[in-house]
Amino acid sequence: MTLLAATALAAESPTFRVTENLTLGEISRILYGTVKRAKDIAAMNRLKNPDLIRVGQILRLPGAPVQSATEQAKELDRVHAKRAEKTVASPELSRTTKRIENAPRLDSARHALTTYLAEQEVTKAPNEKEAKLALIEGEKNLGVKNFADAAKFFETARKKNPDELSAWIEEIRAYRENNQPILARESAQLFVSRFPDLAEIPFIRENITGESR
Repeated sequence: MTLLAATALAAESPTFRVTENLTLGEISRILYGTVKRAKDIAAMNRLKNPDLIRVGQILRLPGAPVQSATEQAKELDRVHAKRAEKTVASPELSRTTKRIENAPRLDSARHALTTYLAEQEVTKAPNEKEAKLALIEGEKNLGVKNFADAAKFFETARKKNPDELSAWIEEIRAYRENNQPILARESAQLFVSRFPDLAEIPFIRENITGESR
């Protein structure tokens, strides 16, 4: 295939603009009625990290959506409903949201996140113990300003247990302290993908936007 033909083929490929925080699996289910096309979408867009997609991004699709507009809307409603089920509706949660939105610094963000997690119906991860050990090692390295190794341990901790919020926060902090703002931003974007309702925490937002502390 010639370069001109390849360019023409790319131009004809259907696209999808990401309008809210969605995973590739959710996008695949909305457009195709199954999560199985997520890998195809990742490959089509050469995504090194399939979980790292942002609002406003335009994704090329491996084929025309098979779901009708009505079916897509219904599937999106199901995504929203599923996420809403994870939230415990209570007056205390509303107060927690207030604290999260107003947390101006790292320590306040940590406290708000800890409170938030305590008020969620979270199932313990099978690798929770390994995550805790990695978290401890990360904190040790952070204490001696070995930020590069600290970031690796914190990354391991949040991969072992994605609901270990402190691991996410400390990983971002380690990247910031090690003068790696791009990695800090990518970690913050991943955090928002998993916890979209915590996107407005100032510490998270400033790492995504590049604002100074």
